[in-house]
Amino acid sequence: MTFADISHFTLDEKLRLFPAESRTLLRPALLSILQSKAGATNDPRKSGTLRSRRLHFLKFCYDMNLRDDYLMNGPDFPHERRVATFALYTVALATGRTIKGQYIKSATIKQYLHAAASFICLFTGRDPRYNNPSDTKMSPDIHATIAEVERHENVPNKLEPYTLDMQQHLEHHNIDTKAHRDGLWKTCEDWNSIGLLDGHRLSECAQTSANKNIGDQATFDGISIAFCVEDVTCYDKSKGRVSISDFLQNPDLVWRIKTGFSHRKNGNHGEEKLFIRSEKSPLRCYIRRMHSILSRFDRLIGITTT
Repeated sequence: MTFADISHFTLDEKLRLFPAESRTLLRPALLSILQSKAGATNDPRKSGTLRSRRLHFLKFCYDMNLRDDYLMNGPDFPHERRVATFALYTVALATGRTIKGQYIKSATIKQYLHAAASFICLFTGRDPRYNNPSDTKMSPDIHATIAEVERHENVPNKLEPYTLDMQQHLEHHNIDTKAHRDGLWKTCEDWNSIGLLDGHRLSECAQTSANKNIGDQATFDGISIAFCVEDVTCYDKSKGRVSISDFLQNPDLVWRIKTGFSHRKNGNHGEEKLFIRSEKSPLRCYIRRMHSILSRFDRLIGITTT
């Protein structure tokens, strides 16, 4: 038999409406009233969900070897154990031990608990989610788990940062697959590597989707948003200027590169950053990566700037 959710008032709360000397005699009758009110729901879908969640709680008790009193209504069954059992059930729900084995939100966890608690209340007259009948909040042991789930839900969705581990994985992938030097994977490897060093955003160095064709550049106040060859200035060991064409022919000439950012999301347009050659870590060397980027551009498009 499927019972609908019982009233918010538990049996003990109703008993307190009567004189203390009458409560023992009235308890069976009041329990009968609560059980009589628990008729089948009119919505078959809700009825099925309610039944499934109650059976899920009983299965949890079975799996945890809590099989001595499934209904928790024995004469020696302490209410503290009911609350503790529901606290453990809350943790199980929060860690994905649900009907479909999926993580659920805090609101759904509360619905699971309400379905199970309303069933147990039919036999005990006490809501196992609350320490005392007069409490307006669930037991702290239960509330703490739900609050932790809510805390994670309230964290705003943010893009995950690109990490060094991701970059190393990409480098190993390109070695294992023998990625073409002018292909997408090698291009991403170079750009992502310098991105770890200069912290640029995609919107600060690339065309928009509306301007994806070569020569159709998106501009901001007449200045190209996309990264351009003109944004790179090369210097030798003595801080003398080195042309792009000489850099392409002999990358060892260049020891410093000053990169200009014509467009910045924070409004600091025209910002420049200086990068020094790294002999200790060639894969993390900005100079070597920029040489690879410019060489690829020269092979595919052609560089006319000197």
